[in-house]
Amino acid sequence: MILDRTNAANESITFSLDGTSYVTVGESQVGTATWQQAFDHKMSIILDPAMGGSCPNGACGCTAPTSATTSGGTTRVGRVAAYTAG
Repeated sequence: MILDRTNAANESITFSLDGTSYVTVGESQVGTATWQQAFDHKMSIILDPAMGGSCPNGACGCTAPTSATTSGGTTRVGRVAAYTAG
């Protein structure tokens, strides 16, 4: 994720994977009020979908990855929380 603030009149955010950009959203697409609510604060949510340990085998009851495993699947996030210290 790259938050580009070089153009103050139309900031943008780009989501990439392994060096390939998949989607870019600009402030002009969502409106200034929505953009400010999403990005003009000191908190960010970063989800790391790395697999390891007993996942996904423990969740799916399978053995993965296999030769049939491909990218582009879906994932599920059980909980996201944001905290601030006052």
